[in-house]
Amino acid sequence: MEREATKSTGTSGLTSGRTGLADAPPTEAGDLRLAIARAVAGRKISDDSIAAVAKKLSAIKHPIRGIDVCTHGICIDYFFTGEEWLKALPELVRAKDSRVYGVEIFPWGIPFPDIYRVRVQQDFQELGAPGIR
Repeated sequence: MEREATKSTGTSGLTSGRTGLADAPPTEAGDLRLAIARAVAGRKISDDSIAAVAKKLSAIKHPIRGIDVCTHGICIDYFFTGEEWLKALPELVRAKDSRVYGVEIFPWGIPFPDIYRVRVQQDFQELGAPGIR
């Protein structure tokens, strides 16, 4: 069910032609807006609401590598090398005007032993009530 938003397809992904999982520049609000809109396309959510969430997420200094729909809102994927995720975690769960329902930390293992995916499951009021509460 996870949709990767990191494909190098011009403006349709969150990154543009960068190689490596942790090489992305900080994510821009416009790119986030497109990714959020795609993730919640099945719901009737105004463009203003999507823009507000994108602005909040773009304030986080860590690059977002994927956005998907989760049980309680949207899942936001971040990738870190080594132990960087330990330092970043407090900021990722302190997002303004949202509720964090879960955090998953997944080491990529054999292909990429030093890369970790941190998935934050968040609910933003602007996106309606997407999940089961």
